[in-house]
Amino acid sequence: MITSRQNTRIKFLAALQRKEARKESGLSIVEGCRIVKEALLYADPQTLVLSEILIGTAAGEELREMARERSIEVLEIDESCYRKISGLKNPEGAAAVLTCPETALADIMTDDARLIVPAGIQNPGNAGAIVRVAEAAGASGCIFLDGVDLTHPGFLRAAAGSGFRLPSASSERTIFLAAARSSSIRILAATSTKDGIPYTEAVYSPPAAICIGSEGEGLPKEIIQAADARIFIPMRKPVESLNAAVAAGIILYRAGWGMGSGE
Repeated sequence: MITSRQNTRIKFLAALQRKEARKESGLSIVEGCRIVKEALLYADPQTLVLSEILIGTAAGEELREMARERSIEVLEIDESCYRKISGLKNPEGAAAVLTCPETALADIMTDDARLIVPAGIQNPGNAGAIVRVAEAAGASGCIFLDGVDLTHPGFLRAAAGSGFRLPSASSERTIFLAAARSSSIRILAATSTKDGIPYTEAVYSPPAAICIGSEGEGLPKEIIQAADARIFIPMRKPVESLNAAVAAGIILYRAGWGMGSGE
């Protein structure tokens, strides 16, 4: 068991809370018994980290056994060291170090693409929630434009296991638009103004990409201008906008992708 906060492994794990370290190493870290279990099932973890408070407990030993079955290293550290590496106010004492899960754009933009494309979403929790509802509603992938760092521990935690199962990529808007055109993917742009059609009247048959902007800024004009259809969610006044994850969920379930219908 590691007990020194100055240990090189502890310093490395703590550094993974920073984007620069994640980019340099190609690794990220997730925390919490539930998300670590999902990582051990669906991701590519290198190390399971257990704090002394979990060692010998049912939860801790279940994670240890899952790691053993996949020949994954188990690193035991004391509680002081764990708090140094943790990005949470109230850590549970379990973490997984894993290869950053990001998919190439070309692998997502297929003939049967059912995509949610958030633009300008910076909050990791909000972005993770979009990935989670996207998987639940039957999307085939997510493409984040000019937005969140997909290696951020908060993003992976908020996405839960969906972040390991649903292909996600990041892209610049111009690259996405060019790829959508070359792949004949229809773009449906969600707007806050009623200059299009209600989302209930849109056709969502694949290949299609539903573009959602941030609540504060909305979609970039390039996306709106390039869209094959503009859609909006009717709202009673004085409400003018919805949280991006909420809007994504409403439209995705209307798209019917999870039920085998795109119209």
